[in-house]
Amino acid sequence: MSDTKTLLFASNGFSTFGSYDIFVTHRLDESWKNWSEPINLGSKVNSDDFDGLPFYDEKNEILYFIASQNETNVLKFVALPKAVLLKRD
Repeated sequence: MSDTKTLLFASNGFSTFGSYDIFVTHRLDESWKNWSEPINLGSKVNSDDFDGLPFYDEKNEILYFIASQNETNVLKFVALPKAVLLKRD
């Protein structure tokens, strides 16, 4: 994202709802090597199939992503306040 400290990505290497899920992580220092534990964006975004290729429209606060439904990839979107993504635990 434009703050250069928040990263949205898809992975199946963490706790997921199914196949690939979308996560957010935050850069912890200026090295680009230290990141917070990834946070799954939850069932509002992720399903038991593939969810990935996230793009966040910061101006309108909408997350666009590709989801697999019935073996077809579809473009989905969900309103997601920027404050939710920038929140750090």
